[in-house]
Amino acid sequence: GGSDSGGGAVVVEPLLDRVIVFYSDRVPHEVLPAAEDRYAVTIWFFDKDELSEAIATKEPNTEELSEVIATKEQNRDDLSEAIANELSGDEVATASTPP
Repeated sequence: GGSDSGGGAVVVEPLLDRVIVFYSDRVPHEVLPAAEDRYAVTIWFFDKDELSEAIATKEPNTEELSEVIATKEQNRDDLSEAIANELSGDEVATASTPP
């Protein structure tokens, strides 16, 4: 089956269209070097009550928040540019490929 309850290491091969979803704080993991381009998507889930409590008990650090926002905006811009370049490359390759 698709589960490994033995607790040992599992090597997941990087096959086309494969998506792996796991809790990174609960599943020890390592990303190995790859010869090809690859992409990662990170999603943060917050429990509503925990998030509200964290916000209520922490004083905002305006300078730190500004740096985080600037970094996130730059990362977003870089990713958008990389995707646009990748898509334009795919379109060129598709257009030049004989039917």
